[in-house]
Amino acid sequence: MEALIISSFPSLKFKEGRPRYSPKSRTIYYRSSDSPLLLLHEIAHAELEHKNFYLDIERLAMERDAWEYVRRILAPRFNLDFDEALAETDLDSYRDWLHARSRCPKCDQNRYQDQVTATYHCPFCAQA
Repeated sequence: MEALIISSFPSLKFKEGRPRYSPKSRTIYYRSSDSPLLLLHEIAHAELEHKNFYLDIERLAMERDAWEYVRRILAPRFNLDFDEALAETDLDSYRDWLHARSRCPKCDQNRYQDQVTATYHCPFCAQA
């Protein structure tokens, strides 16, 4: 299945490594031992032209959009069953990352990220 998927995207480069997409080189890094859905997820980032994010919530949105693209477009194209648990586990890692970044180091409450400066601010103790 991996070979079929890779050959279906000749405009992309593929290399073994920690799963990710490099928009600059249009390279998909993947592990052969992983589910083909994870490979498709990285391809989805390329297909959706995901590049950079400014706000942390934008990264979570890109991850969600990539999984949705796998669900609706890529998995059916390759006759693969979409694994909801796999997608949710992956998304949970980004939700956990976002939650950890938003925690105030001083008072442990949730902070908000300023849309102009992308810095976090705590409305409870004014910690920046």
